[in-house]
Amino acid sequence: MTIIPRGDKDIPHGYCHCGCGCRTKIATMTSAKEGRRKGEPNRYLKGHYGGNRPKADYVVEPTTGCWIWQRHIRKQDGYGSFHIGRHGPGRLAHRHYYERYIGPIPGGMVLDHLCRNRACVNPDHLEPVTITENVMRGNGRAARDARLRRGEPELVG
Repeated sequence: MTIIPRGDKDIPHGYCHCGCGCRTKIATMTSAKEGRRKGEPNRYLKGHYGGNRPKADYVVEPTTGCWIWQRHIRKQDGYGSFHIGRHGPGRLAHRHYYERYIGPIPGGMVLDHLCRNRACVNPDHLEPVTITENVMRGNGRAARDARLRRGEPELVG
């Protein structure tokens, strides 16, 4: 797998170096162990130390081309997500990468993972479709029932 570096050098002074985008507080005391100097911004917010977080947001799976999200994966549906700032709104990672590299998602549309991997954030693997089309392409119960009503064979695999 290829690792995409985050690049700590791109993070401005005074912001958490874990990549969360939050401003850090001014250190009230010097601690060589924790890399703090009194009167200067802390490098990390409490609990955001570099060793606790992946070095990259995603890794590239060479056989599929999927960009596999390395941060939080939602338990209820398997999608990658993150928060903007410490207390900011949550975002689905695949939507963020699509909008960043392709553009806005058209109104009334959702993104379908053509690769069928919900942890993938590769914008080339995402296609805007209607909710109905997305359900029909899936292999959930609603899609199966609709295919059977139309007389189509069940999908295997």
